[in-house]
Formats: sequence, structure tokens, C-alpha cells
Amino acid sequence: MRLSQFILALFFCGFIADASADHESPAPRSNDVVKRIKLAVAYVKKHGRKKATIEFNDPKSPFNQGGIYIFGVLFDEDGTEPIHPNPNIRGKKMIGLQDSDGRFLIRAMVDICANYGKGWIDYKWPNPETSSIERKTTYVEKAGDICLGAGTFTP
Repeated sequence: MRLSQFILALFFCGFIADASADHESPAPRSNDVVKRIKLAVAYVKKHGRKKATIEFNDPKSPFNQGGIYIFGVLFDEDGTEPIHPNPNIRGKKMIGLQDSDGRFLIRAMVDICANYGKGWIDYKWPNPETSSIERKTTYVEKAGDICLGAGTFTP
């Protein structure tokens, strides 16, 4: 089964949960973010982390379209990020990554996955389209031994 067929099958089989089942969505595009992560988690469960890592690291993957991309952080002390469509980030130790207010983002994301299984984090981040610091919201969810995430800028 091709990836695009797999994604469509997940939508039609009802494996995609509505964001309101977890929390009220913080932004209009956040439903897209949750759906993308739910698809990614299902993909990891079906194909394993090794194959999922190859798929999610491909910038042309259907998982990385429309301004939304998948990233993944290991549950290790370094916050190693083996999944990211940007090869300059992939494999880096990201535990010390902070937003413009000094919030440790990767620590917070891993904490959400480890303690709650899934959830939202809001922070300030450079928007590549506007070159300014803007509010961003990211949804993360545990998928085995990795914390998967995707985010969107909010008004």
C-alpha cells in the first residue's frame, strides 16, 4: 500500500481523532496539526520507527506539506532529534533549545509526552515567512520511544 493510500485509509477508517476530544483547539490550523500527528503515530505503529524516520525526514513526504512538518525527539537526556525535514537539525542534541522568552522547548515537549502521552505547548518562535518572532503552538504525542510533534503559528 502506498503512503498516500495509507493516509486516506486512516482518514476514512476513523483513526483520526478530532482535536476537541483532547482539548479545545488553540488555533484554526491546529486541527490540521493534530490530524497530521495522529497519522504519524499510526504510521510509526504500523511500520516501525526506522521506516517512519526515513519517511518523516523527507521534506517532500505527505507528512511535511502545507507549512506543517513532523519532528521527533527521543526520550533521552540530550533531547536528540532524529526526525526533522531539515538535515541541519536532524540528529542534534536539542535539550537546551529555548524560545525568545527562555523557555526550554524540547524539555517541555518531552515532559508532556512522557507524563501525559500528548498535549500542547505554546511558545514564541521566528516565523520564516515574516522574519519576526511570533506565537506558535505545537501538538506533541508519544509514539513508542519517541515524542512526535508538529506546530503552527497563531494570531
